[in-house]
Amino acid sequence: MIAIIGKSGVGKSTLAKFLHEDHGLRVGGTSTYAFDNVIYPGLAYCYSSKQQCLMNKENDRHLWSALISQYNHKDKGRLVKEMLEDYDVIEGIRKQEELDAVRDKFALIIGLVRVGYNLLDPTFDIEIVRSSDIVFFSESVEDLKNLSKSIKI
Repeated sequence: MIAIIGKSGVGKSTLAKFLHEDHGLRVGGTSTYAFDNVIYPGLAYCYSSKQQCLMNKENDRHLWSALISQYNHKDKGRLVKEMLEDYDVIEGIRKQEELDAVRDKFALIIGLVRVGYNLLDPTFDIEIVRSSDIVFFSESVEDLKNLSKSIKI
């Protein structure tokens, strides 16, 4: 099992896609899983469709984070543990306490940082990257492809 962590826009989904292509691993993103199982069910009354809710993700990022925290209230790793039943690669763990609750489930934890990218994001705990097995600084999609190919499964 592999976890890919990092703030929004650093290439987590791209690396996960390459791990699937290069190694045949089943990949799942916490945002998609949480949207389908936690967020939309909690916000359906506010929107006329899933699409409308999803299109407003950036404006509701803090609300999404709060809903996931509430879902994980009794077990900080609940969402990820559920995902591990179906996926080999989980991308998108955003809080240190969530990672700590499931750390023993992963053979490898990769923290991604994009070179020159602003690290300020109030919904992302940057300390989580420091606790990764690998902290990878990428400048391009090619860097992520090379990282995927270098991982021995």
